[in-house]
Amino acid sequence: MKSRKKARNIVVDDIAFHWKASGNDGYISISIWPKIGECIITATLPYYETRQNNGDGTYSLKNQIVITNRMVRKIIKFAQENYSFKPSFKGEIRLKSLDGLILLDDAIRATEKIPKEEN
Repeated sequence: MKSRKKARNIVVDDIAFHWKASGNDGYISISIWPKIGECIITATLPYYETRQNNGDGTYSLKNQIVITNRMVRKIIKFAQENYSFKPSFKGEIRLKSLDGLILLDDAIRATEKIPKEEN
């Protein structure tokens, strides 16, 4: 997932990164890599969705979290603090599930309007 096509950009501590997030069954895959360097950080997060009863025996999943620059910044900081991540590393840092490891109390939800600075 290191293709720059459709990748978003973020600068953390004066270092430029690209990132992508994609939905999968039950979780969101996130890949982050420095603009200059050979390292990639991969992680997953649950959707943290709300189940809404449709009244006919089925459910709809609503209110999922949205991966934004704010969330990506937290993931990069987590990798720096817990895995001594540096953009000069070679290879992959697999954080696996970040469920319960980073604070999501300020996460944007799919039903909310995303502020301009988070796009």
